[in-house]
Amino acid sequence: MEHNFEKLKEHILPLSNATDFYQAKNEWKLVGVEINEGWDNCPCGQSIKELC
Repeated sequence: MEHNFEKLKEHILPLSNATDFYQAKNEWKLVGVEINEGWDNCPCGQSIKELC
């Protein structure tokens, strides 16, 4: 499955104070990265092993 930017925005906006994605993404800070043994999925649909 490939990256879907609209799905990512739909996931992030309800969890944010801002109503605009470009403002909302500035509310989020990386606090750590965990490597998953199996595959997981980003809200955008991309398969990932690094959980941030």
